[in-house]
Amino acid sequence: FVSLLNLYICFVLQTSQTNGGTQNPKNLDVLCLCWNGYVVSCRAVCSAIFHACDCWFTEYLDYFSAFAFILSASFVSFCFTLPWLSGVLSQTRITTVYGLLLVIWYLKHVFSMMQHFDYGYNMFCCIGVSLLTSMMYLFYILVRRRLLGRFSKSDRVLLLILVWTNGSVLLETFDFAPIFWIFDAHSLFHAATIPLPLFTRIFLREYVSENIYQLDKTV
Repeated sequence: FVSLLNLYICFVLQTSQTNGGTQNPKNLDVLCLCWNGYVVSCRAVCSAIFHACDCWFTEYLDYFSAFAFILSASFVSFCFTLPWLSGVLSQTRITTVYGLLLVIWYLKHVFSMMQHFDYGYNMFCCIGVSLLTSMMYLFYILVRRRLLGRFSKSDRVLLLILVWTNGSVLLETFDFAPIFWIFDAHSLFHAATIPLPLFTRIFLREYVSENIYQLDKTV
């Protein structure tokens, strides 16, 4: 049920972004963030299938879709951390190389896990990439703080997203006995991620509003 609710929230987010015109096809970081929503939706579908029908195939589907989402989020954070890469051919190639490296790693990871699934190594990769993503966003926020002399509204929303995301990951990392024999750590982790697409929508709206002049220059 929680996975389906996640999917519904993601669907509402994508619909509002498309109909609201917040996408700017000429701006790489905004476009990547919008497309990342489709990856989140696929992740929610795979998670719902796994929890509805637990078998080896759906379990792999759940784990591999989660890793795909984590790598996708890492690519988006790369684009936001290095905004000067957008719109310049030679520099855009650097972004492309980073994306290709992530794709190659993902394919290698899936192939390796299909031969022998190592839950500990898979969790290590997921947490490691997530921490790297968080550090890149923190770097982005600190650079903006130095340039602007303050935290903008979008920066504060992004900080909220980082705290909320890493806090929810702790539920997945530190397991505990189910509350009332119903709500275990994994279910609470999924429940904690429900508001994240809504926070992302607020961040995207504020980011576009604050940077509308820079976005228009790229068109």
